[in-house]
Amino acid sequence: MPKFLAIEWDSREARVVVASGSKERVRLEEAFSVDLSPRDGAEVPVGQRLSEALAIRGIARGEVTSDALDLIHA
Repeated sequence: MPKFLAIEWDSREARVVVASGSKERVRLEEAFSVDLSPRDGAEVPVGQRLSEALAIRGIARGEVTSDALDLIHA
C-alpha cells in the first residue's frame, strides 16, 4: 500500500500524520506533533525540525507524485 504524509503547522508546532492506504481503506500508522518554538532564542528551520522528528521515528524520505500534489490543491 502507498504511504502518505500529511503536515499542517503554525508558528508553535507542526502536526504530522503518516498513513497508508488503498481504494478500500486508509490505515493510520502514526500521528505526532513537532515543537517549532525557538531554541535558545534562535529559530530553527521548520524543515530541519520535521526531518529530525521523522528520522527519529524511522520514517524515510519518499517520492512525491502528481497524485499527491493534486490532493494538496483539492
